[in-house]
Amino acid sequence: MFNQTASKRWFAIGLLLAAGFLLTLVAMTFDDNSVPLPALNEKPDPVDRIVPVNRIEQLSSDLTQSPVLPLVNGSHPFFTLHFKPAPPVPTPLPVVEPVPEPAPPTPPAPVFKKFVLLYQGVYKTAEGSNQAFVRLENELFVLPPGGSVLDDWAIAEISWQKLTLTNRAAETTILEFNREKTLEIQEQ
Repeated sequence: MFNQTASKRWFAIGLLLAAGFLLTLVAMTFDDNSVPLPALNEKPDPVDRIVPVNRIEQLSSDLTQSPVLPLVNGSHPFFTLHFKPAPPVPTPLPVVEPVPEPAPPTPPAPVFKKFVLLYQGVYKTAEGSNQAFVRLENELFVLPPGGSVLDDWAIAEISWQKLTLTNRAAETTILEFNREKTLEIQEQ
């Protein structure tokens, strides 16, 4: 492994020395005398020599253009059947549907009432149980775990950052500290 690395290093050093030698030789051949360049032609060739302006009419005359051949069978060389439109779809016969029976009247939509709740903190009693400060609309309630906040919503868990409420349908909602939350309860 070391021999391979050393040989690569010596090869790189040798290559660098050879490049330096060549650069020195090139630098020594430079003189202060510059190579004389031929003078540029200040008068370009006339345009008539480059573009045949005098014969332009002869180039576009009717005699120089070949006549267009008539189309064979009405089709041109780029004719294809690929882009023909599909045949029209036949229209089905109308189906006579039986008259449906009138649907039974729909029950009225349930009415929901919105309540704004705000969890404002917790304190620990002398017995060691937590009590939560809950603001319902504009009234402040101090409730223990299991206390009823709304019809069937009760306090499940009290912590410093959040208050967890559950109902009889096993739905849960979380009230964060000092953040209002709106609950929708179906009126009966």
